[in-house]
Amino acid sequence: MQQEQLLTNAEIAAQYKCSRSFLSHYTRKDIPDPIPVAIWVGNRPKFKLAEVEAWFQARKPIQNCANHTDGSVAARDRRIKQMSRRCHQEGHVRLRKDVKRPYWQGLYRVRSVDRPGGKWKSENLGYKDEITKRQAQRRFQKTISKMGSEIVRTLRAVITVKTYVEDHYIS
Repeated sequence: MQQEQLLTNAEIAAQYKCSRSFLSHYTRKDIPDPIPVAIWVGNRPKFKLAEVEAWFQARKPIQNCANHTDGSVAARDRRIKQMSRRCHQEGHVRLRKDVKRPYWQGLYRVRSVDRPGGKWKSENLGYKDEITKRQAQRRFQKTISKMGSEIVRTLRAVITVKTYVEDHYIS
């Protein structure tokens, strides 16, 4: 009788083109339907290829390694987007090389009531052969500071703790 070879995390990850962290997550005992582990050597799992292959076959191809079945990849992308800084942005300067004469371009976001995420705007700061990147950054900062001083901010209503409690808890 021939004994089946036991494979490591790295070998399974290479075979199925997924990360080792994916395998670590799906070999935990506290999740429903974990990847079958043949034997644990210390804290390292060893797998039988046939069992792992059956586990992967039981799932849709789009749910394997690239996109976890619990949607954690999409959730992570949403968290990154939510955590990105949205207010008090300073913009950035980039070099446009896709034209005949390369130039420095300043990019910034303009926010409005109908577009809270903002809309990207750009401003040409000067040609590359005329100014350096540092000079372009200085020009851009002047432009941004002028726009910041021109913005009329709506005043927030002053509310006392008493009024807040009455409005939210007592009424």
